[in-house]
Amino acid sequence: MGFAGHYLARHVVTSKIDHPPAKNFWQTIVIPCLDEPALTGSLESLWLCDRPSCAVEVIIVINSPEDAPDDILESNLDTLKKAERWARDHNEPGFTFHVLYEPSLPAKYAGPGLARKTGMDQAILRFNLLDRPGGVIVSFDADTTCKTDYLVEIERTFTETPGLTGCNIYFEHPVQGKQFPGQVYRAITEYELHLRYYIEAIRHTGFPYAYHTIGSAFCVTAAAYVSQGGMNRRKAGEDFYFLQKIIPVGRFTEINSTCVYPSPRPSGRVPFGTGAVIKKYVEGRIKAIDTYHPDAFGGLKKLFAQPSEWFGLDNSEVEKKFSSLPETVRDFTGKEFILKIGEIKSNCATPESFTRRFWQWFNMFRILKYLNFVHTKYYARVPVREAAKIFLEGEGYGAFGDRDEKGLLGIFRKIQREGKYEIRNSESRESRPA
Repeated sequence: MGFAGHYLARHVVTSKIDHPPAKNFWQTIVIPCLDEPALTGSLESLWLCDRPSCAVEVIIVINSPEDAPDDILESNLDTLKKAERWARDHNEPGFTFHVLYEPSLPAKYAGPGLARKTGMDQAILRFNLLDRPGGVIVSFDADTTCKTDYLVEIERTFTETPGLTGCNIYFEHPVQGKQFPGQVYRAITEYELHLRYYIEAIRHTGFPYAYHTIGSAFCVTAAAYVSQGGMNRRKAGEDFYFLQKIIPVGRFTEINSTCVYPSPRPSGRVPFGTGAVIKKYVEGRIKAIDTYHPDAFGGLKKLFAQPSEWFGLDNSEVEKKFSSLPETVRDFTGKEFILKIGEIKSNCATPESFTRRFWQWFNMFRILKYLNFVHTKYYARVPVREAAKIFLEGEGYGAFGDRDEKGLLGIFRKIQREGKYEIRNSESRESRPA
């Protein structure tokens, strides 16, 4: 049956790979691929990596919906031939590439979520053959590259960190070069600055689960993947929704000792995310990338201060404390807040369990809703350069009046790469082959 037998039966996962995994198989990289003529560049980047002590498999899922137009099907078939030829030429003991072809995914679900799930479920099946719940599934993209120490740093982090269930991997979009027009590099510079500012601002509120959710830059243990029901089938944002389930359940950290390089290219395949934003920028539908006002995070900081204190308050004290919160928070939550505090208290025996449930309720989804709400009534969105400078100066990092977006991005990259952001919840069991 193995550790994942029930999961595999429930999701009706059958093997799409002929030969069994190596006995020391411990790491799988999963790559969804739709209309990606440059896939082999990403495969080459992985193949050039320093070899870890474990066996590694790369699962590529070339996919399209059942109603895909002919040009997409032709592109995928061409990619399939090239990828299969490339895999035959580069497979070696302990480092193998498996190319899966899924040309008719149900139109209702077809997208990066289902493609990623298809590959990750195959990884689970193969880890289950070895009964290896501590095996690691790494999420990558077909237009992404990485540093040569990528695989060994993933192995080292999990080997040296007991109870680890998942990791963010440090990333940098290319912000200069000749592959794309200058407008693309300007757009991705502003967009990555927004991403880093947004996460850093949330971290400074005291929220414990603020991590980047980049589809090509995370990894998770097989046990954690199975425990949370696997990857979802969303057409966009699958990485965000998946990680919001994974991050709170165990020990989650960052791998900042290596780097992945996601593509900055414009894309219209999904309605939101990096490619969609860059496409709007290049087409002139947005002139610049704006973001949330730094002051909007102040209400959250006051709300998140010592959440366990709510546990020891009676109803009248809860109401009194609620009335002292900023108007933005009170307006957003309304009476639901007091009712929710009572509900959480009734299901908890200790301040620690109360705090865990509080964060399950006021999670990243609710933070996003709060920020969108207050920017309809209390704040105006501001250019990302302005927001980044206000935040850095307000948090004591110095004065940055003359820094442009690229200079500010460099500062945020340095802060987040040199910092160590980690959460620990319940310890999880996982195995590591000797």
